[in-house]
Amino acid sequence: MARSVARLVVWLLLVGAHLLFLPKYSPDLNPIEQVFAKLEHFLRKTVARTGDAICDAIAETLQRFPAHECANVFVNSGYARAECHHALG
Repeated sequence: MARSVARLVVWLLLVGAHLLFLPKYSPDLNPIEQVFAKLEHFLRKTVARTGDAICDAIAETLQRFPAHECANVFVNSGYARAECHHALG
């Protein structure tokens, strides 16, 4: 840890902050990775090969993501359910 980062960590702990160190990258904690995986799954099943067909397939696939399922993706990534439903209206 760099010296300035170490000083910042000490200061944050002194003021009562709780630090949570996450991995540099974790697809399991990134909601968009879950959505892209589902999108990719459905796009492979459509076998769209032209630009227009791919755009149509993406539009059709996005209809498979109702608000409650979007909230579930965020909850699965560790976000609180109340925050998700509030953000989705």
